[in-house]
Amino acid sequence: MRQRRVRAAGLAAVAVIVVACGSSPGSRSPTAVEARFDVGGHELWISCDGSGSPTVVFDGGLGAGAASWADVRPTVARSTRACAYDRAGIGQSPPRSDRHPVSVGVMADELVRLLDAAGIDGPVVLVGHSYGGMIVRLVAGRHPDRVAGLVLVDAASEHELEGEWLAKDVDWVDGSTLIDRPRSGVELAAVDDLGAMPLAVLTQGQTSGQFAIEWSRFQAELAGLSSDAIHVVARDSGHSIQHDAPDLVTAAIAAVLRSAREGTALPACGPVFEPVGGTCLSTH
Repeated sequence: MRQRRVRAAGLAAVAVIVVACGSSPGSRSPTAVEARFDVGGHELWISCDGSGSPTVVFDGGLGAGAASWADVRPTVARSTRACAYDRAGIGQSPPRSDRHPVSVGVMADELVRLLDAAGIDGPVVLVGHSYGGMIVRLVAGRHPDRVAGLVLVDAASEHELEGEWLAKDVDWVDGSTLIDRPRSGVELAAVDDLGAMPLAVLTQGQTSGQFAIEWSRFQAELAGLSSDAIHVVARDSGHSIQHDAPDLVTAAIAAVLRSAREGTALPACGPVFEPVGGTCLSTH
């Protein structure tokens, strides 16, 4: 192995890149990258390993970063390039100097700038959990040419940013960033059609009462964003499906990857997901 330090031209970012000797762009030898890049006044840290395309990019839930994908990302990196990052004030990314509230749309734009700065050429497969699902949904809606597929892991919905949900909930703070929830709701509502983008929606199965009714409706709406979607309930999982049922998440990513690579529709739901703890609700 050899280690070299590089500086991205025009960017205040230093990356340490570990390169396997004898590797080539088309080989399966893993290439690990960890770096911080300026995305417009502050830096975000990103880590990538594995090789192959499309690259899979993970986005964590509220207050969570790259570490939240520790049970999933290594498996994905065996078959393609896998990257995860920390939003401002989380993990290895420093906090924002400006403490004004920030919307989901601003964070989606920052993710796009991060991918550009890190040289991650699209199209990519985006995987988002909870609040991170909001971010990747906006990226997919605003930049469909850069997104080959989408996996939403018990993703949050714009309905949590309106009405009684907004009135009764506490402030959302991501690391040290206060979320502008009303503005975020407007931004998300504008993304109501992803065409035929391959989309896997994973929903927690351990819910009950009125919450279960409303959450199921929100998740069904997310599955309706694409004409090529699969909606799967993680039978024995709570909100953090990537921890409770990592095999189900990796199966969803593999299905979307295959669809993106081959240019085909997602496979029939049952044979793929039921053996790893999923109950299929719909396949469009």
